[in-house]
Amino acid sequence: MSTSALCAVFKTKAVPVAEYRNGYGTGPVIWTYLSDRYLGGRNWGSAGGELWALAKDESIPFSLRAAHAMTFDQALVRPTDCLSFACLIEEAAAILEQWNPEYVNHFGAIASDLKGIQLDHRALGMGLCCSSVADVWRSWQGIKTGRRPVDCLAYITGREYGVSHG
Repeated sequence: MSTSALCAVFKTKAVPVAEYRNGYGTGPVIWTYLSDRYLGGRNWGSAGGELWALAKDESIPFSLRAAHAMTFDQALVRPTDCLSFACLIEEAAAILEQWNPEYVNHFGAIASDLKGIQLDHRALGMGLCCSSVADVWRSWQGIKTGRRPVDCLAYITGREYGVSHG
C-alpha cells in the first residue's frame, strides 16, 4: 500500500516529517471530489488539464483549491504561509469528510501537522508527496537541477509565483 508524506523541503533535499498510511487519502480524495462536483463525474485519471485548471477556478471554494494545489508536483507551502494554509486545508478536510465520510482523507492530519511544524530556518517550505510510488519530494535533488518549487498560495491567488531560494 502506498503512503503519502509531508516533507520539509530544502535547497538540496526534502525530508519527510509526517507520513500518512494509504496514499488515496491525499491526491485521489480531492481529485475525485473535484471531478465528481465540477467535471460531471468524469474519472480524474482522464480529466487531464481540466482537473489541474480547477486550482485557479474562483467558483470553487478557496480551501478546496488550496488542497488541490498542494497535490501538484513540486508544490510548496512557504514557511510564512504554513499556519494560514493549514486553516484552509482543515476547511477542505471538513468538506471532503462531509461529502464522503467513508473515503480515506488525510487533509485533517496534514492541517494539524502544518500547524505544529517547527521548520528549520533553511527550509524553503513544506511539500506534499501524494504517493510513495511516485514520490516527487523524496527524490528531490534540489534547485541545482533547474527545477523550482511552485508556491501553492501564489499559484491559486494568481499573484506572481515562485519560491525564493536565498
